[in-house]
Amino acid sequence: MSLVLVLIAALLVPAADAGPLVEFVFQGQPDCVDLSFEGQSTRLTSRCGAPLLVDQSVLPASLILPGTTTEIRDLSAFTIGLGGKLYRVVAQLAEPEGLPAVADEMAEDTASED
Repeated sequence: MSLVLVLIAALLVPAADAGPLVEFVFQGQPDCVDLSFEGQSTRLTSRCGAPLLVDQSVLPASLILPGTTTEIRDLSAFTIGLGGKLYRVVAQLAEPEGLPAVADEMAEDTASED
């Protein structure tokens, strides 16, 4: 739920002079599905040989035909159905290039306190 709030905040903040853009990495989708967050929308491209079924929470017309690209609602997690299998897709914040990994620094600080 907190990732959804971060996504909403990223969309509401003006891009000019705001520093690095928010980027997301998607995990869990089939290999034939490409997902990308582009400024204010998430795009799904299907290179699959069969239609995809997508959660209605992401796309009201939940059938995506092979070889098509569509804009989907920005959610942090959703499910894709392909070939009788379900795939749980999760969006995570990508680490900005050139900045130290905050999680690594926090882990080092916690370890030094023990």
